[in-house]
Amino acid sequence: MTIPHHFTGSRFCATVLFSLLSTTVIAAQDKGAANGEGVEKKEELSFLDAFTKGKVNATFNYRFEYVDQDGIPQTGVASTLRTTLGYRTGAFKGFSGYLEFEDVSDIGAKYQHNNKGFRSAWNGVTTPPRAVVADPAGTNIQQAYLDYDYGKSRARLGAQEIVLDDHRFIGNVGWRQHHQSFDAVLLTTEEVENATFYAAYVNKVKTITRASIDTDTFILNGHYKFKDLGQLTVYDYYIDITTGPSLISTNTIGIEFRGQREANKDWGYRYEAEFASQSDVSDNPMSISAVYYHLMAGGIYKKIGLRVGYEVLGSDGGNVAFQTPLATLHKFNGWADQFLSTPATGLQDLYIKLDGPLGPTKWALIYHTFTADNGGADYGTEFDGVITYKAKWGETFGLKFAFYSADQFKTDKTVAWLWTGFKF
Repeated sequence: MTIPHHFTGSRFCATVLFSLLSTTVIAAQDKGAANGEGVEKKEELSFLDAFTKGKVNATFNYRFEYVDQDGIPQTGVASTLRTTLGYRTGAFKGFSGYLEFEDVSDIGAKYQHNNKGFRSAWNGVTTPPRAVVADPAGTNIQQAYLDYDYGKSRARLGAQEIVLDDHRFIGNVGWRQHHQSFDAVLLTTEEVENATFYAAYVNKVKTITRASIDTDTFILNGHYKFKDLGQLTVYDYYIDITTGPSLISTNTIGIEFRGQREANKDWGYRYEAEFASQSDVSDNPMSISAVYYHLMAGGIYKKIGLRVGYEVLGSDGGNVAFQTPLATLHKFNGWADQFLSTPATGLQDLYIKLDGPLGPTKWALIYHTFTADNGGADYGTEFDGVITYKAKWGETFGLKFAFYSADQFKTDKTVAWLWTGFKF
C-alpha cells in the first residue's frame, strides 16, 4: 500500500487520529467488528486447533429481477444465484482469519438483460438494447483477511466487506448479488465505554460490476451511545480515486444523531438529524463545496412504524453535487436506482415510510418526491414496497417492487424482484 504524501488540514488530523487508534489496538479483546455489530469471543486454541476447529458457513440467494424502463426497447429479465462458502479459523494468541469464496451464476436468462459487468464480466448484450440488471456472473475470493484481537480492539488486514452506520457513506452494497469489498487495514476499538471508533486505509475497492478501483482512502468514524437518548456519530471520509473518475475524489466531514424511545407499552418515537460538508481533494478537476443533510421524525404504534424524512444532497452552483460513491446506494433515494449518481443540480428527497409485521411476515411501503436542489426542478416521484417471510426452517422469501414516475429527470421505470435465501 502506498500512503499519499499530501497531508494538510483535515488530512493531517485524520493521520493523527489514525495513529492514535493504531496505538490503542496495540495497547488494548474482541468486541469491535467491521460492521459495528460485534463479534463472538474466540476460544483460545493451539495453533493446529485454530485451523481444524474453525467454523464453516455458506449462503444461497436466488433472485428473479424484472426491469421495464421507458426509452430502452427491451425489458431486462435476470435469474441469478449467489453462493458463498466461508471458513473462519479459531483464535491463536489473538490471531484468526477468514476466507470466503463467492459465485454468481445466471440461471436461464443470461442474455435477457444488460448485466453491466466490467470488461470480461459483461454479458455483451447490445442488440436489442435491454434494461440493466447489475448482477454480473463470476467466481472469486470475496473476502480474505487476518484479524488480531487484543482487549476490546481489533486490527483487520485484507479483502473485506465494510459497513459503517446505515451504509450511507461506506457499505457493501449487499442488495446486489456481487457485493462491494475493500482491500484495507481496519482498526476498531471499544476501549471507551459506550463508544466505538473505526479507522481504515483502503487502497482498492472492488465494485458490484467486478471492476477494481485504486484509491488512497482514509476512513475515520466514531460513535457514542447516550443512555435513553440515542447515538452521536462523527466521521471524516477522505476518498482519493487514483484510477477511475477523479470527479469523486473528495473529503467529507459530518455529524449525526439518531435515537428511538418508548413513550409507553404501545407508543414510541424515533428521530434522526445529520449534516455533512464535502470538498474536492487531490486531482479532482472540479471545485466542490457542497453540503448534505438528513432530517427524520417518526412514531411507532404496536410495532407499526411511520417515518417522514427529508434528505438533501446539495449542489454547488448547479455544476457539481454531493456524492457518496462508496455507499450502499440502492438503499437510498428509491429502489429503482435512478439516483445512483447525484445529478449536478443536486437532489432533495422528501419521503414517507410505513412498515411493520403482518403475522409471520414483515412489510414496508415508501413514497418519495424528488426535486433539484439547485433550480427546484421536479425530477419525479417513486413508490416502493417489500414483503418478506422467514420460514421455520430458516429460509427467507421476499417480494419487492419499485415504480418511478419521471417528470424532468430520466424516464419511467418499473422494477420487481422475487427471491429466496438460506444461510448455514
